[in-house]
Amino acid sequence: MKKKWIGKGLLFCFLVSLLSCASTMILPVEVERPAAFTLPVKAHDVIIVNNALPQPVGYGLNPPSGKYPEDDSIYVKTLNNASWQLITKTFNELKSSEFFSLVSFYRKPLREDEEWLSVVPLKKEVLADFLEDEHFDLLISIDRLLLNSVVCPQNAESGSIKTLLTFSAYLHDRDKPVISHLTITDSLNAYYNRYDDNYNPSRKTCEHLVSEMIRHSTSRLGKTLGYFFAPGWESAERIYFVKNLYDAGKTAGYINSGTWTEAITAWTNAFETAKKTVDKARLATNIALAYEMTDEFDTAETWAKKAGMFFQNASPAKYAKEIKYLNDYVENLQERKQ
Repeated sequence: MKKKWIGKGLLFCFLVSLLSCASTMILPVEVERPAAFTLPVKAHDVIIVNNALPQPVGYGLNPPSGKYPEDDSIYVKTLNNASWQLITKTFNELKSSEFFSLVSFYRKPLREDEEWLSVVPLKKEVLADFLEDEHFDLLISIDRLLLNSVVCPQNAESGSIKTLLTFSAYLHDRDKPVISHLTITDSLNAYYNRYDDNYNPSRKTCEHLVSEMIRHSTSRLGKTLGYFFAPGWESAERIYFVKNLYDAGKTAGYINSGTWTEAITAWTNAFETAKKTVDKARLATNIALAYEMTDEFDTAETWAKKAGMFFQNASPAKYAKEIKYLNDYVENLQERKQ
């Protein structure tokens, strides 16, 4: 029993020694990532249309074997619906972002020709129907979807696929498209894991694997296209500093309870009375984080720049990592403001 208490005492002393001077801590956060494309005007209502033709079976894709009628029908159906799978995923991403007031997609294909390799611009009367008569602000047109799959004939358990999406975007007050036939791509490798509990040898067919790859690839492209027009969320890491074990517990309380206003008051008071330049740098970093957590990005940027300046004055060589972090942090805050 005595040995156990000695062990605990040594462990506590070890923890205290670790936090006897300032320590850098990591806080995982979810931050809003800006859209890849900034719309020149505010668009409230958006519609997605299918202006692409299905890729015929056998062109660039493994042809159906004819040995598995059930899989063949799933394979052909998946291929014919590939552009609709992409549109559905894009619709879901845009709608869940809550960036637009209204998100819709037109449920009928627009193309009536058979030139599936061609990219055909939308007709003026079609644009007028959606942008003028239906009062949509933004129209996203899926112009072409091309797929190329490779499955080893001797091993239908593994394969790869490359997918190419061409799309355009139109605004109600512009005569020309703001995005004209832009292309984005996706590629993935897939395999069936024979050691998986859900592994089913009867489904080990080329048709089934390619169908799965089409679904995954179009879903990934739909998500990418959604992120192109609407902001999303991504994981990021923020650093903050604690002086000792007591300070670590107090800071953890701010974080766990979300009382960032109290944290700002405490850290600002400490900043004003701090004598060492590096202490001011660390406290300014903490204050910047607290202001970011309250969505006050301008003030957070001001404190982050101030922290970088103090680290620079303390020792640019010794605190090179902190300075780089703060420079990147300022850029990230500026992006978030935009």
